[in-house]
Amino acid sequence: MIPLFLNGGLSYDPSTVERLTQTNMILILGACALSFIGAYIQYFGAITMGFKDRTHSIPLLGNLWFFAHDTTYVVNVHHWFFGETFWLVKAFWGALMVFACCESLVTYQILRFSREDLFPGRSKSQAVLTYIGVQLFTYGLFWWFLSMIRDPYYLLCFSTTVVIAPMFNIR
Repeated sequence: MIPLFLNGGLSYDPSTVERLTQTNMILILGACALSFIGAYIQYFGAITMGFKDRTHSIPLLGNLWFFAHDTTYVVNVHHWFFGETFWLVKAFWGALMVFACCESLVTYQILRFSREDLFPGRSKSQAVLTYIGVQLFTYGLFWWFLSMIRDPYYLLCFSTTVVIAPMFNIR
């Protein structure tokens, strides 16, 4: 038996989200600002330290999932700006564009500084191909998860990054 939330049962009503966001605008904006500022500080600090210490700054598994999530959202720019009228999804697009760039830097750090630790015995080209393969697999997992839920604004998908961060970002 498939659990209800894996059978399209996990969802929300977009008009309710929009109405509640408008009603609680200051609270929502404050929470989003604190969340994104804190995450930017974490990422910028980690990336800086990663370059200083010549290692990757965010663990591999977390970065793979975050990259799949954020780039999928960013690539759907036409949908967010021309298919949706809700202003918050446009703001999220901008915020996730910054994160996608940060995650690209982490990917560079992984392949530049941590290749031998993470892909022992592989040449540079083999490590890059392995990384691409694992990233494509992670995209598949992300899209599979997305296909099982109804998440018009990616709010449930955002929550997966909140859950995955502490699970995989502890080094």
